Parts: sequence; C-alpha cells; structure tokens
Amino acid sequence: MRDWRVIFFLTSLFFFTACNEKKEAEKAQIVAQVGDKTLSQSQLAGIMPESFMSTRDSVQFVNLYIKNWITNQLIVNEAQRKLSQNELNIEQELEAYRQEMLIHKYKNKKFSEFSSASISNREIEQYYQKNIRLFELDQAIVQVIYVVFPIDVALTDHFRNQMKSTLESDMVQREEFIFQYAKKYDDFNNSWIYLEYFNEITGADIIVDDKFIRKNEMIEFTRGTERHLVYITNYLLPGAQAPLDFVKQRISSLILNQKKLDFLREFKDSLYNDALKYNKFRVFN
Repeated sequence: MRDWRVIFFLTSLFFFTACNEKKEAEKAQIVAQVGDKTLSQSQLAGIMPESFMSTRDSVQFVNLYIKNWITNQLIVNEAQRKLSQNELNIEQELEAYRQEMLIHKYKNKKFSEFSSASISNREIEQYYQKNIRLFELDQAIVQVIYVVFPIDVALTDHFRNQMKSTLESDMVQREEFIFQYAKKYDDFNNSWIYLEYFNEITGADIIVDDKFIRKNEMIEFTRGTERHLVYITNYLLPGAQAPLDFVKQRISSLILNQKKLDFLREFKDSLYNDALKYNKFRVFN
C-alpha cells in the first residue's frame, strides 16, 4: 500500500514539474504582453524577412513590429471599452466580408482559365469592323526606321537612298552597313508606334503633318558625338482610323473582358436556376 502511495506521489511530482517547466518555457518565449494578449518569439520568427542587410536592420525591424503590435492591442482594448455592445457585434460584418473574399477568389480562379490565346483573329477582325468608330486616333502614329551612327562615320547619298528603298538587295546592303557601323538600330518590328512615344525614347522632336512629311522623308539631327537618322515609312494623323494591327492587342483585351462578364452572368443564372429546380433554397414571405 505504501509503495502505491510512493509511486503516485512521484508520478504527481513528475507531472507537476513538467507542467511548471512547460509554463516557464512558454513564459520565456513571450516578448511582449498587453492584458491577456501575448506576442511570442515564434510569432516574430514567422514575420521576419528571409534576409537582412545587417543585424542593425533586423533589430530595427523587430523593435518597430513590437511597437506596432503593442499599439494595436492598446487601440483594440480602448475600442472594447468605448464601443457599445451593438457596435462590438461585428460577426455579421465579418461573415459578409468572408463571403465577399470567397466569391472574389473563386471569380479570379475561374477568370484565370480565360486567356487572350483563345481569341481568334476572326473574332478580333469582326469586333474591329463592328466597332470601327471606337478606333479613331487621338494622336499621330508612325512606322519608322531609326539608326544612330558615330558622327565620324561618313554617310553617302547612296546609303540614304537605301534607307528608303524596299528592294531586297538595297535592304540587305543597308543592314550590312548598319550592323557594321551603327551604334543603334531599331525598326520597331515594322509596327505602328505613337510618334509621341518615339520622340520620348529617342530625344527627337519630330512633328508630323502632311507638309512636314512631304519635305522631310529622311530626318537627320546630331547630338554630341552621334548622328541620328529617322526615316518615317508610314504615318497616320489624329482623326484617322487606327489600323487593325495597331489596336489588335487592345481589341483582344476588350473581347477577353467581355467574355469574362458573359461567363459571370451565365454562371450566376445557371447556379440560381439549378438551385431553384432542385429546391436547394427556400424563400419565406
């Protein structure tokens, strides 16, 4: 009988000691406390960036985080004291927010299944023809060849003529000369670009109108030790109809957004009608 009591005493002592040690260990983990709310070292570890530039940066980060945490807890405590019971009852608001977040995440997941790759050229062309008045230019666009040479490179009239030529032999010789001597060469993949954008990235100050283009097919200007050549192969002025190639990406985005809206509307209707058909909800008067 005595042995049983001894065993019971030793077992109780063991668990008591273990519990105390656990509490002490948990207490040692606490770095800040406001009321009954605590911030532990493990919580801090979870928010620490993977790396810091220096130990000083990490200390500043931790101190700022602890200060913000304490301030937030103090504000929460103050709110709990000063707000009415009705104001403190936020479960309904939290549930509404939770539902909105779930719907938002689900819509994003479904929308991620749509891509511009699924839109055909025929769809884009049909949209363009049907809505052609939407694609009137509000500023000038150009197709351009742009070359920068060191100022000491001699440029002949023959080369200047090759810049404007569409003959394959001239184009080959022109590019050979450009690749050998030029500092920069860009034809923007023969795509249309805004003239304002071209001026911005090249530092040019070109103004396009019918009179200017007729007199200045080849535009040259020097800056420091560089000679800049600009040949505008095509242009359209504000008010003109934008070419399909120029607005193709924009149309693709418009079609994609419309498909998302159509899907969402059809999905909502289908979900509601199925639930109505199979009595998945009830409405009470």
